[in-house]
Amino acid sequence: MVCDKDLIDINKIQINENERVFDKLLKYVIAVKNPYNFKVNGVKVKVSFSDKKSALDIESALVKIAGNRGLKNT
Repeated sequence: MVCDKDLIDINKIQINENERVFDKLLKYVIAVKNPYNFKVNGVKVKVSFSDKKSALDIESALVKIAGNRGLKNT
């Protein structure tokens, strides 16, 4: 279980909109520390998936995205 005081409020995270998608994603994940548990305006949020995808599948997808250096900024 994640302690409430350890949750990062994503409204306090500043990301430069002019950066590449990969760089924005990387900086967000580093800043939020746990992309599955965070706060929005002080409200706790826990991300989960109803299908059979596991957290490992999602993390593997992020690694593939990170490895794609041809990623366009959208």
